[in-house]
Amino acid sequence: VNVDIVEQIDIQPVTDVTGKLQPARKASLHFQVSGQIEQRIVEPGQYVEANALMLSIESGDFIDAVEESRATLKTERAAIERDSKLLALMQQEIKLQQQEVARLKRLGQDSLASKSNYDQALQSLYRQQAEEARFKHSVDSARSRLMIEQARLNKANRNLQRAQLLAPFNGTVNSIYADVGDYVSPGQAALEIVQIDKLDLNLEITGFSASQLKLGQII
Repeated sequence: VNVDIVEQIDIQPVTDVTGKLQPARKASLHFQVSGQIEQRIVEPGQYVEANALMLSIESGDFIDAVEESRATLKTERAAIERDSKLLALMQQEIKLQQQEVARLKRLGQDSLASKSNYDQALQSLYRQQAEEARFKHSVDSARSRLMIEQARLNKANRNLQRAQLLAPFNGTVNSIYADVGDYVSPGQAALEIVQIDKLDLNLEITGFSASQLKLGQII
């Protein structure tokens, strides 16, 4: 009698497949403003940390735009402060002028001199009221003007920041498509960065093999 020892084992099929490894994260970066490359800080193969400066374009025009917007905003604020003070003074003058008109009216307009003085006082009151309306409109619209100037300053600051190309994550510079002196435009690829400390494995398998697999299955 032949006796064999039966041992329980797991039998799994073996299939040869081909595939490729690729970086878990990859980003093709470009500038959001136009300009000439001024600095090239990194080279292909170099590891960089997130927010590290890699490329920059000439920023003189963007700096000037920021300074111009700041000056305009400062001037606008000073003009608003001035108009507010002038409005207050004009309102005081109008009160005095109204009192003068009322006084001349009480004196009567029998004589030509009295009537002439009254007419002149009334004309002065009308001019002052017109000036009051102008200053009041300027002060009332001050908030809108300040918001417009502040928006221009914010945009100028954003454009200045866009003159620098920063690393979006820790990774390795894979390719650089622009060098110092090159002119770049928005949307034009300037640099590619990849994250290779984690890799994705893509395998090409047959439909039959795929039908035998389940999500989360260990292979």
